[in-house]
Amino acid sequence: MDNLEHEVMTEIRALRDRVRFVSGSLVSRADGLLIAHDTFGVQPEGMAALSATTLGLSERVAAEAGHGRFQEALVRGAYGYVVTYAAGTYAVLTVLATSDTNLGRLHLEARALADRVGALVDAAEGTARGTLGGWH
Repeated sequence: MDNLEHEVMTEIRALRDRVRFVSGSLVSRADGLLIAHDTFGVQPEGMAALSATTLGLSERVAAEAGHGRFQEALVRGAYGYVVTYAAGTYAVLTVLATSDTNLGRLHLEARALADRVGALVDAAEGTARGTLGGWH
């Protein structure tokens, strides 16, 4: 496990301790490449690709509506939530939670988590690319 994956894993695993009924989370690059996951019962690579698609579509919707840069998208299913958060310039955080979760608490914790994870990924990507430019 490389350093970035380890640091991201530490962050996303702690989310389960801070928010009841979180059933998993993952971080992927904006292009759909999985960085780290703490999920069970879902295929993480497939969810990472779907998260990147959600990010791209949501960015376009927010821009078209004139509402600024995309921050988060929420999908509510019969049994729970899938929430996708922009995480810096290069990444996306996706959190899975049952319908029993407190959404306010989830957003509070996950927004801060997205900021921390985004900073980690941005630093790693900026170093790897030798640039601070982003994808979106």
